[in-house]
Formats: sequence, structure tokens, C-alpha cells
Amino acid sequence: MESKEPSSPITQKDVYCKDFDSDSDSELVAFLGPRPVGQSRRILLWPIIANIVVLLISSSLFATASLRYRQALHLEATTEPLHTQEYAPAVESVGQRYSWQYLGEFGQPSPWRGQPSAEVDEAWNKITRTGAISVTQQDLERLGKLHNSSVMLPIESGGGYMASLEAAHQMHCLDMLRKFSFRDYYADKVAVFSDPFKLRTHMDHCIEMLRQVIMCSADLHIITYDWVDHVDYPWPDFSINRQCRNWDHMIDWIQQRKALTSAPDGILTRPDGAATRSVEPVEYIHSGSP
Repeated sequence: MESKEPSSPITQKDVYCKDFDSDSDSELVAFLGPRPVGQSRRILLWPIIANIVVLLISSSLFATASLRYRQALHLEATTEPLHTQEYAPAVESVGQRYSWQYLGEFGQPSPWRGQPSAEVDEAWNKITRTGAISVTQQDLERLGKLHNSSVMLPIESGGGYMASLEAAHQMHCLDMLRKFSFRDYYADKVAVFSDPFKLRTHMDHCIEMLRQVIMCSADLHIITYDWVDHVDYPWPDFSINRQCRNWDHMIDWIQQRKALTSAPDGILTRPDGAATRSVEPVEYIHSGSP
């Protein structure tokens, strides 16, 4: 018999499905069960629609969970008013928190505690020596801190506006209080200690700033109590379980972005004609100790 050349394409129906109206759908009947009289072949759409709905719901739940996780991990301040938020680039880079337990026992060894020494000073230097960074005009606008008196960094320092992280300032203040508690040792090692008026002004500032930090954060973790050896009253357990940021990571982040200058001692001098912001006068700035 003479064979014919193929002339019609094989359709999807020819390969993958059979007509429910035909008598040759025994395989489908065996798999799906017999079709009720009058049931349309459109019944096959329901599994597809159901899968699509489940997929959409799953995608929505995943997106929501992912967003909440990112906010909890890096963007904790997103629910705050824009001008009160932490510096977003820093939060995104080093804002992650880790499980940590305070070293809260009395007398527990620490590189940062004890009588002053070169070793203790070096430990504190590593966590307090930071410096200024450069931020953009948009950063200051977002924080409501762009003024005509805002310090612009010179081109040699990368341009932008001068800023620093508040955590570094708080640690500096704590270190100053530590040194003040050993002021006989530091009297000839820290310049401000040679002037009682400057020292008192500086200490009062640090105490007041740390007071505000503590009251602002109002830590709501609890301190528990135990019965302990050699003591007949409840003993506090200050070793609180916390979620903490990594201070070393923050210091590294600052160092990588630190603005540099050739100015003596790294201190910028106000340019002629620069706009200034009015502040309450501090006597020692102009005339030294009274």
C-alpha cells in the first residue's frame, strides 16, 4: 500500500488527552472514577484553580513573613517617624542582633574593668576610637537635621556632611566616667583633667546624656533572684539574656567609612563666613576656667 507523506501536526489533544464524550476514555475513568451524567469536561479546571489559589496564598504569606523578618532583623526603626529613625545604612549593615547573655556577676573578670593600666586603656581604646563619617544631604533632610550651619566636609575628606554614630559618643562618655573614678591616675594623661572647670562641665554632660539614653530605652527585661551561698537574702542575677548588636562590627563599619583630613589633630576649622547655629554659651570654650 502506498504510504502518505505526513501533512498534519500532532496536536496536544492527540497525545495527552482523550475526549470525555468518546467511548475510549477508559484510562481516565480508571484514574478519576466514572463521570456523572451530564458533567462537563470543565471539571478539570477546578484542580488548576485550587492550585493557583494555594500558590497565591502561600506567596503572600511568604512575602509577609519575609518582610517582617527583615524589619525585625535590620529595620527595627521603620515604625518610627522618619526623623527619629536610626541611620539606615548602618542599620542595614550592622544592625543585626545576636543572642547574648550579660556578664553580670559581681567581680566577674573583664578586659574593661579593674584598676587602670595600659592593658585596660587599650581595651577601652579599641571600642571608643571611631571618628566622623560622611553622610549625604538627603540623610540630613530625612532626619530633620539639615541646617545652613551643617558642617560640610572638604573634598579631601570625601565631601558630604559630617556625622558620627551616637553609640560611639555614649561609649566615650562611659569611658570618661571610668577615668574620672580614677582621676588621680589620669590627671596627667587626659588633657581635660588638668582643668577642674572643663572636667566638671564634661562630666555633667556625659552623666546627663547617659541618663537620657537609659530613660529613653527604658529596658523592660527582668532581673531574677536566687538564693546563693554565703548570703541570706535574695541575690540578683544580672546575667540577662539579650539580643545584642555586635559592637566590633559597628566599629569596623565606622573605620571603613571614616572621613580623613590633613587638619592638625584631625579637627576641622570653621571657614570664614560660615553660618552658625545659636547655642547656649559655655564659658570655658572662650576663656578657659574662670
